[in-house]
Amino acid sequence: MNGIIYYTKIRDEYNSKNMEHMIGEKLLEIGLEREFGRKLAFEPRSKGEHGKPFFTLLPRIHYNITHSGKYVMCLFAGEEVGIDVQIHKKVNYERILERMVPADMIREILDADDMEKAFFTQWVLREAYIKWTGEGLSRDLRTISMDKGNYIMLELEPGYSGAIWSRDDEMNKEMKRSFRIFILKILAVVFVLCICYFLYAFVYRAKTELPTKAVVTNRGAAVYTLRGQKQMLSQKEDFSYFAFD
Repeated sequence: MNGIIYYTKIRDEYNSKNMEHMIGEKLLEIGLEREFGRKLAFEPRSKGEHGKPFFTLLPRIHYNITHSGKYVMCLFAGEEVGIDVQIHKKVNYERILERMVPADMIREILDADDMEKAFFTQWVLREAYIKWTGEGLSRDLRTISMDKGNYIMLELEPGYSGAIWSRDDEMNKEMKRSFRIFILKILAVVFVLCICYFLYAFVYRAKTELPTKAVVTNRGAAVYTLRGQKQMLSQKEDFSYFAFD
């Protein structure tokens, strides 16, 4: 997965001002213009079933925004992605783990040498996953399989954890293969339609050729035979029906 992250640190004077969303949108605006030459103000956006936003007219540009503590980040990629950053803070670890990871992982995390890091690693991994799939909190975090997709842990300063999720290489290869097959099918249909068109045009032209001329010696002039006129009229009616079908 290729992508780029635009990020910033919130200045101290803006802490607790609830400006994270506005700053995230500004990063989106700057990144969209610098990387893709697009103006955010002119790009309509929609939301998925569970509220994940996307560009309505830019299907090849995907983004995801996250913020926690003093960090605000905006990730751009050419495929669906999810990013999450989280400041480490004291919480009821065991209670949250019961709703976040499978039961057999709880004791493993609580007994880890760096329990806080192990806890927030799982936190950002699972948050990034549901942001990648667009399921949001409608997904039970305990059912997430770490074998699906591809993730990257972000290297941040102490006290922060971050992760990115995207499709894995095998999924991308399968999608590309399916797309190539789809394109080949389209080309085959176009080829058959072209053949049919040329055959039809050839037959149509053959039927509508100007009728032969018969020389009338007693008048010294050329006239179309009645048979040819009937053929043209009949074919003209067929063509009109075909044109307006």
